[in-house]
Amino acid sequence: MEFQSPDQSLTLTRADFDEATFRRVVAQKGLNLRWTQSAECPCQPKSEDNGFDLNNIDDIDSGTGNTVACPVCKGKGLIYHSAQEVKGIVTNAEGEYLNARYGGYREGLVNITLNPEHLPVFGDRFELTQSVMLYRETITMVDGQNLYPLRFPIASRNLNLKNGPETHDLIYMHVTDPVTGLALPNGEHTTDWRGPLAGYEITADGKFQRNNINRLEDGMRVSLTYFIHPTYTVVSYPNSIRDTLVRKKAASDSLVPLLVRVQAKLEFLEQEA
Repeated sequence: MEFQSPDQSLTLTRADFDEATFRRVVAQKGLNLRWTQSAECPCQPKSEDNGFDLNNIDDIDSGTGNTVACPVCKGKGLIYHSAQEVKGIVTNAEGEYLNARYGGYREGLVNITLNPEHLPVFGDRFELTQSVMLYRETITMVDGQNLYPLRFPIASRNLNLKNGPETHDLIYMHVTDPVTGLALPNGEHTTDWRGPLAGYEITADGKFQRNNINRLEDGMRVSLTYFIHPTYTVVSYPNSIRDTLVRKKAASDSLVPLLVRVQAKLEFLEQEA
């Protein structure tokens, strides 16, 4: 049975969304983001290609290949490409209280609203290039290695404090005994071991550079707390389609795409949970 709607007159005053107004809000209030798109890596074959299949089940799954050896995706199954700077409105940081290997946490889930031409897909990344948060990491000094890329590049934060403007990046460092692996009672060397030949420096691209092996000895574990630009991974796109019909100074309607909204999760929580 069909249910036909009654005819509706379109000659009276109508209310249309103004695309320019939405774009103006993004331009004025949007944060600077580095958007990196993602694609599936072709290194992952279907399970049926390796003889693992279920009867009468459409095979759309992947991940049975030896992706760890893939030189492109490094076993993650995704290729990241086409990084570009965009603006987006970031709102509603929320999430449920969950348990992970390092204890309880509340996952960081945000809404990101973008111009319609910036249409993300599941797995895309957004880095907040002007915002910072703290991150903790422990690295081990290795014989023959002095440059250590960290989980995230170290970022700087400019602060107006009591004594005037200051810039900070790495705010805490503590070392262990290289033999026992236990934290030294006097092992905090955030400032006194920093500088040329003093122990370490932070490179321009945010890496940890060891410059004195007599202080930062091989085998030492080094705990670092530093600022990063938070990176979010798209996990849902509830409003990836926001199209509307507009009739402005025209005899017929035209289809106009409006702002899109996706939900994204802090990348290190997504991977470590």
